[in-house]
Amino acid sequence: MSDNGDHLARVRELERLEFLRTERRHLWVRLGVALTALILTLSLKVAVPVVAVLSLALLVAFPFVARGLGRDASRARLRAITRIAVGFYVATGALWVLLLAPNAADLTLAIAAPTLAAAATIGLRVALGATALFLAVEIVAAYLRADVYGYPHQIAALALELAAIVGIGVISGLATDALRTARRAGRRLRRASALLSGFAPQIAGTLDEEEALRRVVGAAVELSDAHGGVIAARDPQTGRYRIRGLVNAPESLAGREMPPGQGLTALVLERGETVVAAGAELLAILPDFSRGMGWASAMGTPVRIGEEVAAVPVVWTRDPARRFDSIDRSGLESVATLAATALANARLYAGVELQRRRLRLLYEMRAIVGSSLELETILERALEQLEDVFGMARSFVLLSDDDARSLRVRAHRGAVRADVGDLVIAVDQGLSGAAFRDRRVVNVADVTKDDRYVLTAPDVRSEIALPLVTGETPVGVLLVSSARAAAFGPDDEQVLTLFADELSAVIANARAYDAQREAALRDDRTGLYNHRYFREALERELARAERHGAALSLLFIDLDDLKGINDRYGHEAGDAVIQRVAKLMTRDRRRTDVAARIGGEEFALLLPETGQADALAIAERLRADAALDAIDVSGERIAFTISVGVATFPDTARDASSLRRAADMALYAAKRAGRDRVAAAPRGSRG
Repeated sequence: MSDNGDHLARVRELERLEFLRTERRHLWVRLGVALTALILTLSLKVAVPVVAVLSLALLVAFPFVARGLGRDASRARLRAITRIAVGFYVATGALWVLLLAPNAADLTLAIAAPTLAAAATIGLRVALGATALFLAVEIVAAYLRADVYGYPHQIAALALELAAIVGIGVISGLATDALRTARRAGRRLRRASALLSGFAPQIAGTLDEEEALRRVVGAAVELSDAHGGVIAARDPQTGRYRIRGLVNAPESLAGREMPPGQGLTALVLERGETVVAAGAELLAILPDFSRGMGWASAMGTPVRIGEEVAAVPVVWTRDPARRFDSIDRSGLESVATLAATALANARLYAGVELQRRRLRLLYEMRAIVGSSLELETILERALEQLEDVFGMARSFVLLSDDDARSLRVRAHRGAVRADVGDLVIAVDQGLSGAAFRDRRVVNVADVTKDDRYVLTAPDVRSEIALPLVTGETPVGVLLVSSARAAAFGPDDEQVLTLFADELSAVIANARAYDAQREAALRDDRTGLYNHRYFREALERELARAERHGAALSLLFIDLDDLKGINDRYGHEAGDAVIQRVAKLMTRDRRRTDVAARIGGEEFALLLPETGQADALAIAERLRADAALDAIDVSGERIAFTISVGVATFPDTARDASSLRRAADMALYAAKRAGRDRVAAAPRGSRG
């Protein structure tokens, strides 16, 4: 807080010096007015001593009257009454001179002096207007004296009176304006001092850099009585300046990068000091995106941390008559010094927090690996940790297909588009495709300005894509999005990069485990799932169908007369036919379908979310494909056929056992009907 005390002491010293200068000017002005009035009074005839004394008193006292009138802006009614009174005073004074001047010329100055002094209490313009009026009146009076009433011309006396009138009017008006300017400056300085006293603990009271920047620009706008403001902060990685806080400015500016060599920010960086620009000078340096905002005057100053300019706050006004002065400059520079301390503290805290988050991340990822080796489970838990530990509520993991031509969403978290689970993105599209192809982080502050963006949610403003790489091979992308523009700063990028590296290693381990598990669950001859996996999948899919009220169909498939083929052509031919049936079963299948070999010539096909009519159509198409197909063995073409039994939950079965039994009975019905047939379990046979 010692820095804050220095800022306040600096403002108070500036206030004291400003008052000393203005009070010194006022003293000489008052002395000059009083001396002029005294000389004029002594030159008057004894016949008008009362008017002369009144003139002297008003001339000396009018600054104090002006101070009283200008102290409180709520006295608007009193000032209005004063204007009316002064207008009446000026008008009657002019008539008095015109009517009495031929007989008492010396009354001109006696009347003009207090009239001009009173007019000056309102302002310089009123005083000058009254002066011009009295000059005209004096000239008319001189004409009347000489040419109408026959008095002799007194050129020297007339010149003296005219000069006295001008001197009194101008000096009175200038003195009043100087006093009011000093009063306004004093009020502004006291207000600045009070505001800085309040802003200092607010700005220093946060360790969040984004919040500190918002408070700094808010303080700068209020302190300088500006219409709006922004603050551009330096990106440590790119060295570019990006808008990170704004007040009374379009939200579209948030996250925008400042063009090199353009704008007041560039001018501040070039000169290394506070810069005030207005009019044509300001218009010449403004970047394109701010030209239509109606800036009349703008001011910016550097925020230094050591030798680095960490940020540049800029405030502006749309009033052409308003130009930032030395008090505004001093206030903005004081805010900048407060900002430097706050940003330094925030960055120090961010470094400590980043290290803590890294350690927490390593711990959580190792805990995830220890809890499961199932890939889907690991991905879901990893995204949960991303939200719980780092507050990133909307995230996706996309993994590549076997030929690395597309990326498919395998896990997601947060509010997303309804069909995101089926989202497939080609590797030459989207931010995720760019991160996958180039194996680099893609961080976009505003996706509405990036043509590569693929919609994942309606309110996304910023998104970061990080490649998942195993060895030298990219395997997928971690995608994190936010509804806030420029949401992912350098620290976030570092943590997410570490997270993506850890996740890549976890995916590699999980895939190795899946490969071993897959080998244990596959039939060596056909590559289809084995009987053990089929039973697990049936229980799992049946539970899911019950939970969601969906249909589940089961096809039992038998290769007709496999023994005859083995006897006639040998077991090699029989194996080739079995492999061909397996190929027909997996052709054009959905990812959720399960094809298995459950016996020598027996197969099963599990079809989630498929009713009996669709299942019968699939079975018939499979049977027809087999009947039209054949294999070549030693130059001989061997044809084969299959029989298929179809059962559907919940139409023909109520559990896994009854579903298998119903499909088995339908298969035997097809066999008894002459083979090369499709038969369905009858509805209601839920035994």
